[in-house]
Amino acid sequence: MAGAGAVPRGNTVMSELLKEIGGYLLLVMAIFAAPWLASALG
Repeated sequence: MAGAGAVPRGNTVMSELLKEIGGYLLLVMAIFAAPWLASALG
């Protein structure tokens, strides 16, 4: 992400929140993708 370091100070809380949400989304997608990948490769 090019503009990741250029976040204004007022938005630091929002960016932290987005990082948290992004982490949870990646975790959920990994959980859902694992069985699908296993069956596709299986």
